[in-house]
Amino acid sequence: MPSPLARSAAVCCALLLCIGVAACRATHSAIRVSIGTAGHAVRPKGPRDARLGSLNEQLVDALAEFNSRAVKKLLRDGADPNYVDRNGYTPISWVSDVSDARALLAAGARMDGAGASAAICRAIEGKDPAMVAWLLAHGANPNVITPDGDLPLTDATDWNETSSALALLRAGAKVSPPRQVEDSLVVCAAIDANPELVVAFLRHGADPNSLSTEATWGIGRTALFWAATNVDVASVAALLARGASPNLSRCGETPLTAALRSRYDGSPSDWDHRSRRRYLYDQKQVIVMLRSFGATLVPVDALPAAPKPVRRPAVR
Repeated sequence: MPSPLARSAAVCCALLLCIGVAACRATHSAIRVSIGTAGHAVRPKGPRDARLGSLNEQLVDALAEFNSRAVKKLLRDGADPNYVDRNGYTPISWVSDVSDARALLAAGARMDGAGASAAICRAIEGKDPAMVAWLLAHGANPNVITPDGDLPLTDATDWNETSSALALLRAGAKVSPPRQVEDSLVVCAAIDANPELVVAFLRHGADPNSLSTEATWGIGRTALFWAATNVDVASVAALLARGASPNLSRCGETPLTAALRSRYDGSPSDWDHRSRRRYLYDQKQVIVMLRSFGATLVPVDALPAAPKPVRRPAVR
């Protein structure tokens, strides 16, 4: 007959065995849940599960995944429509659909901050002028810099999105913002041979004598220089009419030099032959216009100083 000490030891061993089996079963169940019955990692569909992030993060995920149903549900469940992430973006920054934007607006999303500016830039890059117009119509400020340091009007000019740029100008976008993020907008429009934007920027107060500052396009070249290079008759006429200097340049070449050196680069087909004739006709017009405004082949690196007013003695 086993002694009491042996019986106690046997009971302890049995208890330890039971605890070990239970722990193994629990671990096995957890592994099955995380791996899945097919032996592959389980990937959540749609917004991330609650254990992977807050409601606000799920809201951003749902917007990025174009999941309108999840967006509305998360807003009902208490997601903050003005949540700001660590990069400075808000949920409205990720909007690509008007229905999602309406849901955020109805939930109290602010439309006058950097998040809405980022949404405008997103719509511009997605070539969606209707979305740009909707955001502006509902209070987005076109002069607020995005968390990445961009301005909507600069983005529209860089992407050559004329309709979006004109909508931004109508909404009050400044062509010469306090903090210039990139090259002069009128210079960029002239580089892209976009006379509609050149004229619009000049009408809204752009400096016709601003010089390019980016090494990519050549430092010290004016919008008139680029318009002449592109044989852009409408832009040349608009710039000269607004007071552009025909000889201002800090790159060693004047707009007249650029116009004379410009060459047609089309292919030798019949249609391109007619296009070349039109190109040569426009080139002649540009040269005549420049010369009529006093253009020479000698550049000047600064505008002439305005004459000082002469004080005349008072007549007694």
